[in-house]
Amino acid sequence: MDPVGRRTFLFASGAILVAPLVGRAQRVYRIGKLERDPDSQRARDERTRLWRSMLERMSELGYEEGRNLVLDVRRITGDAAAASKLARELVSSRPDVIVAVTTPVVRAAMAATTSIPIVFPTAGDPVGSGLVKSLARPGGNVTGQSVIQTDTAAKRIELLLELAPHAKRLAYVGPARNRSVRAVSKALLEAAQARGVELRHFDVTDMQSMEKAFARFSAEAVDGVIVAAILLVHRRRLAELAAQYRLPAIYVFQEHLDAGGLISFGPNLQACYRRTAEQVHRILQGATPAELPVEQVHFVVGVNLRAAKALGVTIPQSILLRADRVIE
Repeated sequence: MDPVGRRTFLFASGAILVAPLVGRAQRVYRIGKLERDPDSQRARDERTRLWRSMLERMSELGYEEGRNLVLDVRRITGDAAAASKLARELVSSRPDVIVAVTTPVVRAAMAATTSIPIVFPTAGDPVGSGLVKSLARPGGNVTGQSVIQTDTAAKRIELLLELAPHAKRLAYVGPARNRSVRAVSKALLEAAQARGVELRHFDVTDMQSMEKAFARFSAEAVDGVIVAAILLVHRRRLAELAAQYRLPAIYVFQEHLDAGGLISFGPNLQACYRRTAEQVHRILQGATPAELPVEQVHFVVGVNLRAAKALGVTIPQSILLRADRVIE
């Protein structure tokens, strides 16, 4: 079985092995959630949508807030010191499990406790960033799901060049200060060079820098754009800019397609949060993070034929045959 197929099988098998709470004495479980407060209402809505996916799966597994489940949510609004303080406060409330969102937040939780289990819905490089010792054997009180994007850099370049076969220069947009973005940028550069095309990283952090970058693409003869995962919150404006400048762009998440984006290659975030619920359930039923491998999320291809028509781009049959989702 190929590696992707094996990951998919393990993912499905894990879901099958998780049994809901039926006919057991009711105990009240406490789940703590630690996250950085998003800097916009749009980002808050996105986080709420994903959290709701997790709670829906928890409900299917037999957990209901107000009956046998208590949620303790802490949102970080300050610097590292504020993150450490909130993490310690959350730990002092003695949750059964902590769900920590984003790598820096996981680190804050790890600094506050070495005994309470910590689960992260997604992490770009959990081994490289020191969250776990290895994917197969986390070795501590932390586990979750890995969405290592450096391994898929060549695939993104390949897909974009199938859409724009005559492309000579590509742009990668994302905040240069972000460690995961820098790692992906390096991998993309190596993949582009192997294909004989030029790639440049544009430091994009917000709407204003995004618009400035797209305005420069014409002058710099950019033929295609690769968008960093962290820019998901700006997906609607990104799609508008790509359409305005008639540039094919590839994104990480399928949510970009719903906002008018052309093509995506990455994980299904809602599925990731549902899987997080299953990992939390297993821990609540006695498993330890040290024995729960960090799961590598299956990446899928999505295409938006309406966006392709507006851009004047023909989606090759080779991509359509591989697509897991197609918007007609």
